[in-house]
Amino acid sequence: MTCFYQTLLVLIWFRKAEDKTLLGAGFGVSRATAYRYVAEEVAVLAARAPDFHEALQRVADDGWSYVILDGKPCDCDRAAETTVSVKGDTFDAWYSGKHRDFGVKSKHPGWSGGWRRIAV
Repeated sequence: MTCFYQTLLVLIWFRKAEDKTLLGAGFGVSRATAYRYVAEEVAVLAARAPDFHEALQRVADDGWSYVILDGKPCDCDRAAETTVSVKGDTFDAWYSGKHRDFGVKSKHPGWSGGWRRIAV
């Protein structure tokens, strides 16, 4: 499979959260290969993404006078971690009671000229 179709497979997985077995079958590859393609692509994207301090340094270098961090909960089926509260109660760290679902928060820094999405 060419890198174009490998990337297309991963983009479809990101967009639709499709089962990797079905997704792989649609592209003519095995489930294991589909898992490997997704893992490779996510590793490449994670290596290229700036961390929080780099993102803040970039906006400071661009001359932003202030930054507002806003967020949007994104559905995620890989967020399963329990933690203990100060009172000693165990709870799911990635569960949003407001949205009644598991997920992660995508951060969106804004400034006086509008909003710009930066992966954080």
